[in-house]
Amino acid sequence: MAAVIALNGPLLLVFAGVVLAIFGITNVGLAIFSPALSLYSGGIMTSRWGRDEYCLWSQVATLRVTDSDYFASGRRYENEIVIECLRNDGRKFTIAGITRQLAEAIEQTVYQHLLPQARATLASGGRVEFGALALTSDGVWRADELTRWLEIETCALEFNDTVVIKRRNRGSIRINFKRVGNLPLLVCLVNERLNVPPETK
Repeated sequence: MAAVIALNGPLLLVFAGVVLAIFGITNVGLAIFSPALSLYSGGIMTSRWGRDEYCLWSQVATLRVTDSDYFASGRRYENEIVIECLRNDGRKFTIAGITRQLAEAIEQTVYQHLLPQARATLASGGRVEFGALALTSDGVWRADELTRWLEIETCALEFNDTVVIKRRNRGSIRINFKRVGNLPLLVCLVNERLNVPPETK
């Protein structure tokens, strides 16, 4: 049976008398509800203007989280977090006005579904697309330019807006994060290939 909790206040779940981090939802099948959003172990539903929209985790092709601050007279007056999902059928699914904790929970849950398939595609010699970049067993592609794995030193997000792939003996690849889909998944796969320990990613 799923435990239910409102989204007001800290995002914690109570199940059988135990407080669980929200990231545990996929393991225990919990459901979280707010007046406009319902998060389940298998997907998400939003209610807008009397219409319900659904998106299963298995339907997500690309996910991007945008965290924007708005300023006036040098002071921040608003922070907005928006999640944009592109589904396998080409439809877009957008969630706005949510907390950072919930955005991180959704992001982690989606990538838990995408990561095994991406690993399997690379292992079988396939190509995994990330917008302006792509990964194959040979290395990282940017358009028709290939950077082989042995040339790559690191892959990370710098200044919260630029994907930087540092290369040996030539200049780094720098791309605005908005041009790269599933960025955390890209960084994870590259670091796995470079044998970077998880704690240093």
